[in-house]
Amino acid sequence: MDLILWFLRVSESALVVSQKNLSSIILIAYFVVYFFNRRPSFLAAFFISCALFELRVFDPLSEFSLYLLTFLVYSYVIKCHRNNKLTIIACLNMLVVCMVLSYNARFHGYPDYYGEIDEFIYDNIEYFSLFSHGFIIYSLVNFKAIRNRLRNINSFIRGMSYHSVNFTIV
Repeated sequence: MDLILWFLRVSESALVVSQKNLSSIILIAYFVVYFFNRRPSFLAAFFISCALFELRVFDPLSEFSLYLLTFLVYSYVIKCHRNNKLTIIACLNMLVVCMVLSYNARFHGYPDYYGEIDEFIYDNIEYFSLFSHGFIIYSLVNFKAIRNRLRNINSFIRGMSYHSVNFTIV
């Protein structure tokens, strides 16, 4: 019985650690996308939204206000570049998530507005945010260019093997 309780405590602590590292993993993903696309606006928007919630300077602001500021940041990011339709849809998804989380933060706990849906949203804020950021990162990745580069590398290796007597692919 003690072994089961110990295992539960260890798994809960691992979950807390993984949620803390989640923002750093998303930041690395945004940095990789920036490195290949040279579009720093999304990296800056994520950094600003993390700074809003993590820095002590913004502690006097309510959670409601912080989500509205995040909404403003991502509404500005939509117009920074010529984005494709999928990126615009991903940013609109982020805007909707910010508005829902702002509404939920404002009215969470009030008896007239409080219900099961609000509890579900409040309990799963991290997952909604993760999905929205993942959708934005997915929309920024140019899979066609990746596929073409892999084909070029494959063609180069095949060309070397056809024109060289000593080079064979195992």
